[in-house]
Order: sequence, then structure tokens, then C-alpha cells
Amino acid sequence: MKPAEFSFSIERIALTKSLVKIIASLVDNLMFVFDNNGMHFVAIDSPHVAMFSMDLAIAFFSKFKITAPCTFNLEASDFSKILNRASVSDELVLSYNMKDDRVEETSVGKSKQKVKVEKNIMKVSMLSNKRARNFKIKNKDFGSTDVDDAKQALTFINQIRDLANKNDSSTFDITMDLFDEIVKDALLVGDLADLIADAGSQTVALSNIGDAGDYDGEITKENVTNTKIMCNMKATFSLSYLESVLPLGTFSPVVHVTMMDNKPLILDFDLMNEEGSEQVGIFTFVLAPRVEEQVPVDDTAADINEEGDENVGGGEGEQAPEDDDAALEVTDADLQEAGEQAPDTVPQ
Repeated sequence: MKPAEFSFSIERIALTKSLVKIIASLVDNLMFVFDNNGMHFVAIDSPHVAMFSMDLAIAFFSKFKITAPCTFNLEASDFSKILNRASVSDELVLSYNMKDDRVEETSVGKSKQKVKVEKNIMKVSMLSNKRARNFKIKNKDFGSTDVDDAKQALTFINQIRDLANKNDSSTFDITMDLFDEIVKDALLVGDLADLIADAGSQTVALSNIGDAGDYDGEITKENVTNTKIMCNMKATFSLSYLESVLPLGTFSPVVHVTMMDNKPLILDFDLMNEEGSEQVGIFTFVLAPRVEEQVPVDDTAADINEEGDENVGGGEGEQAPEDDDAALEVTDADLQEAGEQAPDTVPQ
């Protein structure tokens, strides 16, 4: 079996920096999976309130080469800080190999030089006409907990999507400009807001009541496309979590929304190329609703089981604290409605 190696170039610097910054704001560790279809990532935040996955197709990269599927683990904040040093005019080159240390000749611009290729190190190069800057990042060992969390997050996302497909759910598309506007408006009043879908008028609204006052932002039928609202629905969500994904609006003009009554919210962002003519990736964000006085989601996603008698991550008899930062609940009974678990795709 060939040792796992990859090398790819990225010219979409602004999009790459935004994606990593969003991820780093929610999780501490990154576990990227590389295969012949591109780069993939799935994770759950530490309070187990939000989960997200990202798939970047080969079309996202200007160059892409891989010898075998592999994973690479690193700290999110460190990687984000390094990427922030890249200029939008740079070519970003990431390379990795699992071979023993060796010396090889490589090209940097028009010159050739001998470099030492180290085992289990990812090299991050920022290339321009004026200079070449190189960083080295070690492949970290996160242990089984992080791997299990990634697997369970992937399973959970697939189950929630299946649950929405098999039950009453509402789906609609909103332009990111409008989504950005109503989220930021509502944040002026407070962090918690109700997302409301009205089946009669086929409209959507975001409203909240806070210490500073009230807010009601209604999105008219003309500004919501591909609308399919089966029945009246309402769920309460944390606006600070929704705010974290607003920067995606620069690269995804529309957000595809799937919601259920007091169930997790699914936001799908189609990542487009600069011309807007080709989809180069997708970013999926799943946010649990705020349910008062419920069992907190404070352990791991591994608590999603087949018994149907426990809440996700919650200990028996525990109650969520009555404040805005309380963790949220999604019951295992909801997940059973979605059928069998999706297969794991995160390598061991």
C-alpha cells in the first residue's frame, strides 16, 4: 500500500480563510479527510449545540494530487492564524506525506532547491512573484474521542436530514443579503429568536422579545423561493450561532433552509466559484433549537443510541440551567423516526 501523500493548490484564498475562520470560531480541533473526491470535514461544537460538515470538490482546487485517502489533524485557531497571513494574490499550496524523512529537489518559482521532507508534517506554502513563505504543521493525535465525535456528528446530520424528509418539514431559500439583515436586526434585541413558518401565507418570520425591546422581521412570499411549508412551525434558536455563518454570504448567494417544529435547523450553503457559474463545495450547518427545561446536551454525540430512552448527550434526570447559554435537546425518539443510521465515512 502506498504511503498517503497529498499536494494541492488553492487560489480561492478569501473563501478558504473565511471557511477556516468560521470553523475555528466553533471548534478547537480540525480533522480533515482527503480522498479522490476532494477534501471533507465534519465536527460538533463542544456544547453539542451546532454541527457542521464541509465538502470541497476537486474543482475548488487549482491543483489536486493524492496517493491514498488520509486524514490530517490540527488545531483550528493555529491554522486560522497561519492562513490569515496569506494575501489574496498568493497561491496557497498544502502538501503532506507519511514517508520517512528524505531530501528531494523541488521548484520554488523559477529556481530549484533541495528541501528536507519530514514525516507526518503538512507544509503550508504561500507563493507569490515576490516571495515564498513556508510553514510546517504537525499532524496531531486527537485520540478516539475526537474521531468518535466526528463519526457521530456525521451520522446525526444524516439522520436529521432523513427525519426532515420523512416528516412535516418546511423548506425554503433565502438570499444571504436578506438573511444577514434579519439576523443582525434581531441581535439588537437579544440572542434568542423564534423562526416562524406560516403555511397559510407561505411566509417566514424571525422575531424575538428581549430586555431592549421587540423585533419582528417578516420575509414576504416574494422574497422566499422554492417554498414548501407544509404546516405552521416555530423553533427558537441562538442568533449568535447563526451570525457565525453569515460570512458565507460572500461566496454563497442563497441559503437553503430546512426546518421542523422545535427540531434542529438545517442550513445548506452552496459554495460557488468566483464567476458564480460552478459549485465547488457545500457547507452544511445544523443548529439545535432552544428548548427550556430540557436535558442538556453536555456529553458526546455517542449518546445517540437505539434504546430511545435517553436524550442526546444528557444524563438521566439532569435539567438545563434557565439561562440563555443552556445546552439544547434533541431526543433519541426523533432520530429513530429517521430509520437506520447512515454509514460512517470518517476513517479510523
